[in-house]
Amino acid sequence: MSPIYAGPYRMFSADVHSGPASLTPFFIMNSDAEIKGINWGPEIKGDGRMEMLEAARLLITGLALSSKLFNVDVQQEADLIYQEYKRLSAVVAEANVSWFSQDGNLDSKG
Repeated sequence: MSPIYAGPYRMFSADVHSGPASLTPFFIMNSDAEIKGINWGPEIKGDGRMEMLEAARLLITGLALSSKLFNVDVQQEADLIYQEYKRLSAVVAEANVSWFSQDGNLDSKG
């Protein structure tokens, strides 16, 4: 496990293991390169639809695994969620406009 953690895991999860380089985008600097503030939260640049779909996919996977672990039948509800996920995936694949407006809020166009 140690070689996996020291190599690929750390490389692909660099922002989780915060260091100066991963924190720099969150600093508000003045002209003298002094930190004057901190930007909170992620900054969505452009189109965040794929990230939203990936988050939904992870939630669906977590729901499936949890239902098996706790022996809870949620198949009917999970099928409805999965069908909506597939529909949104198709919309994203075909869309030319972002679901997000310039200020990062959900846009009614998507």
